[in-house]
Amino acid sequence: MVKNMKIKKERKILTSNLSKITLLYEKYAESYGLTYNSIVLYYALEYYGECTQKQIAEEWAIPKQTVNYIVKKSIKDGLVEFIDKEVKKNKRIRFTKKGKEKFSKIINELMCIEEEVMENMGELNLEKLIKGSESFLYNFELVLKERLKI
Repeated sequence: MVKNMKIKKERKILTSNLSKITLLYEKYAESYGLTYNSIVLYYALEYYGECTQKQIAEEWAIPKQTVNYIVKKSIKDGLVEFIDKEVKKNKRIRFTKKGKEKFSKIINELMCIEEEVMENMGELNLEKLIKGSESFLYNFELVLKERLKI
């Protein structure tokens, strides 16, 4: 009984913290007139230099349709371009010069904020956070697959 109460409390804290972290990213994005999903896409482009929409959708957990919508809008606005236009599927995208000028400073500022937070946490807490989040993700996916038969 005590164990179940402890897990219930920890579960609430974990899910609440995850939601609050996402909210902080949303607030950062909104401060620049962006959505959470668009800043994640631009973050991925700044980080990788170039990548496919599929990579962004899978690695950053954004629906493919949402990634496609943001990419199409960004192409229309002259911020992003396809590198290999002749390829039918999985075209690589990157910032245009205009997109790089507009978003590099914003994304690099966010990366600096993340680095400062990680340094403030200390090496041991950061290591525990990463290992713990990887374990939670692995086990959550395992249980979901088993329960949902996916």
